[in-house]
Amino acid sequence: MARTRIEEIDILRGIAAVLMILGHSFIEYPVDISTVSWCHALGHFIYTFHMELFFLLAGAVYHCSSYSLFMEKKFKRILVPYLFFGTITILLKSYGGSAINGNESVGYGFIKFLFHGGNYWFLYVLFILFALFPWLEKIFKTTWSEIALCCGILLVRQFCCLPNLFAFDTLLYYLPFFIFGKLFIQSIDNKVSRLNAKSKIIFFIVFSAIFIALDFIEISGVVVELGTFLSFIRAIAIILPLYVFVKLYLVSTQRRGFIYNLLIDSSKYSLQFYLFNGFLLTFLRIMICNVFNITSPLIIVVGIWTLDILFTLIACKIIIPKIPLLRELCGL
Repeated sequence: MARTRIEEIDILRGIAAVLMILGHSFIEYPVDISTVSWCHALGHFIYTFHMELFFLLAGAVYHCSSYSLFMEKKFKRILVPYLFFGTITILLKSYGGSAINGNESVGYGFIKFLFHGGNYWFLYVLFILFALFPWLEKIFKTTWSEIALCCGILLVRQFCCLPNLFAFDTLLYYLPFFIFGKLFIQSIDNKVSRLNAKSKIIFFIVFSAIFIALDFIEISGVVVELGTFLSFIRAIAIILPLYVFVKLYLVSTQRRGFIYNLLIDSSKYSLQFYLFNGFLLTFLRIMICNVFNITSPLIIVVGIWTLDILFTLIACKIIIPKIPLLRELCGL
């Protein structure tokens, strides 16, 4: 019987989810710890690939046999939470006061919400991608034509400045990762599975070295920024060894400890991690920094990171399932 779920995909999605929370824990307000050297370095590392990983994994599990049923599921899973949480965020940013850190008018908030993705741009872009890709799939029917589409997008973004109305430029940035995940993850899975442990370690080292080299070029100031092609390669170069690590250490060795279970839960509730993060981040930074007057970067980061994950899991496992309407609005 074919697997209904791909274990390593679930674990990687869980890793992306906890890294997203960690990346948002390097706060700038009310205490600015984003410029602390280790916070800056770790945040930079996370932001080189974590959202790219989400889109790549979305491509890896993509399947559309009936467009109407496919979009009905995406409407419930993605668009409903986007509309609900996006509207709440607009109102809070308009009337929430100084605790929200940066008020904006309702009109401006709704313009961003409707035409640029607002504060939940990931869901906005992902929904548009899912709405368009089945039609692109009909046009680009072969693997090679999809590879050509991927290369063409990278080429256009490398040399052209594109508008971001309806998050068009953002969509084109992440679409190649989606295509890469769709085309190559299962192929890579088959090849990696046939490698022995030594070969997997070599694979891990080689791609990690590529990532380090490209990242060094950027952070050392050799270039102002890597550009579309090299940024794509850098992200893939860290995602692939991460995939091998998951395959080698967490899947092949059948480890089922606390970290494994946490990552599986984080994968299952990754959407809710994203939806609740802004609200929890505001609450936790007020409690940690303003109420308890903590200024230690390590305590702030660990406190926000762990409590954010803990509160989200409690809400998703215990509270939300008991309230049908809330379950629908939260995409559970």
